[in-house]
Amino acid sequence: MFSLLFCVDLFSQDIWSALPNLIAHGGGSIDGYIYTNSKEAVKLSLDKGFQFIELDISFTSDGQMVMVHDWELFNSSSGYPEKGDSVPTLNEFRSRKIYGRYTPLTISDVVELMQWNENWFLVSDKFDDAVLLDSILGAFKSRMLVEAFDMEAYLALKRVGFIPMFSAGEKESRESFLQKSVEAMMQGDSPIEFVSVYCGGDFGDIEQLKCLHPFHVAAYTSNDEEFVNAHLGNEFDLIYTDYLVP
Repeated sequence: MFSLLFCVDLFSQDIWSALPNLIAHGGGSIDGYIYTNSKEAVKLSLDKGFQFIELDISFTSDGQMVMVHDWELFNSSSGYPEKGDSVPTLNEFRSRKIYGRYTPLTISDVVELMQWNENWFLVSDKFDDAVLLDSILGAFKSRMLVEAFDMEAYLALKRVGFIPMFSAGEKESRESFLQKSVEAMMQGDSPIEFVSVYCGGDFGDIEQLKCLHPFHVAAYTSNDEEFVNAHLGNEFDLIYTDYLVP
């Protein structure tokens, strides 16, 4: 399939030793369904050999952390399309089945999966509060890549020990990231070491930016094997995918 570098024991080597690699987007595909963020999808991705699995963090109406791509999709896929984007309680969330068969993930389920299998990294999206993440998932911070949506969140995550990814997105956002990284260094903070970008469109500037300031890149999302073979390990260190396998 792909020519990738793998580490056997993630505790004896740091996250950088597991690069380049693929990320199972939204838990990974299962039976043709994508980003279910379900327990079964995560376990299947681990069986496929994924070492990086992305999950989308959200909160129930009673304030409990769960894994959901978006509430409209969750309600529709769990049999309640009439609810639109309304947010259920934790008990309601737990009582649902995605597409009638898959188990939605609470944060306690994620903790159990990380304890059950220590050979994977959690890539989180949609939530970047360092204090709350540290209080809930602090034991796994060396095994987490957390997408940060502004410089303040990036630095806060870095200071408590998570591995943050600065969300640089489109080309116009990437052009400002270098300036922000330099400003951080001037203020005594470490430079930006990891960014997430959109892999569509023009990304020819990435190699130029890397010459000025070395950093790692996670790109979203590709299901094109030819594209992955051409760019994984070159412009990109990680690529999110729905259907490809390591």
